[in-house]
Amino acid sequence: MHRDPWRLRYNRRADSNVRLRFSGAAMTVMSQPVAAPASVELEVERIRGLLKERRFPQAVSAAAALRTPYPENRDVLYLLALGQRQSRQIKDALDTLADMERHHPGASQLYQERGHCYVAIKDAPRAIEAYERAVQINPALPAAWSMLEGLYKMVGDEEHRRVAAAHAKKLKSMPPEVITATGLFCEGELAASEKLIRAFLLRHGDHVEAMRLLARIGVARDILDDAEVLLVAALDMARITSNCGATTPASCSTATSTPRPSPSSMGC
Repeated sequence: MHRDPWRLRYNRRADSNVRLRFSGAAMTVMSQPVAAPASVELEVERIRGLLKERRFPQAVSAAAALRTPYPENRDVLYLLALGQRQSRQIKDALDTLADMERHHPGASQLYQERGHCYVAIKDAPRAIEAYERAVQINPALPAAWSMLEGLYKMVGDEEHRRVAAAHAKKLKSMPPEVITATGLFCEGELAASEKLIRAFLLRHGDHVEAMRLLARIGVARDILDDAEVLLVAALDMARITSNCGATTPASCSTATSTPRPSPSSMGC
């Protein structure tokens, strides 16, 4: 009988150590963000709630107040910029994003938000540049790809419009947990990405893209044996389930030399 290599390493027994060897490996890429105090995290969640309720002035006021004691906090700066844009304070939002870039240049959401700001003032070239930078860092950004599709169409760039459309379509078919975990991985947050993707696999069973992502986390941590087994299992499953042979936008790149996403550089 064929023995599933995934089951050999990742089972659902209550007493199983689901983190296995990956959890003990040294972090080898990009420094992790410093954990914020619990009080800051609670206030950040409150601000998220205000934004979700479309109470933008209150959200901006709360985020601006929190920025004073925590001027480098990524979530605070991002939420402040988001609230400022939604309040039509575009210049203030761009200034906040410039400050965020000084502290967190690898945060894909800042470039996506910058793209939204430029769309709001109808600056298509700068919006395209910002969205392209966002997806170069993190290809798992549905909003950025959707905006790029429309912008490329507007400027008559059919080749890149097709690429953006393919990524946007693929992301719509992926579970939100896999998209979020991919984004965390692309920004170097291996521990958070691994925790999320393992929990997803334990709940939902084998999933090609989730297994592939976990394998890539293993490669990043130089745990090559387990990564190889996962990749083989994911490949076998993909051969069975794939009906079109399309690849996923899960490959992350932080390269800045490619001016635009392309079929070759973005894995489409």
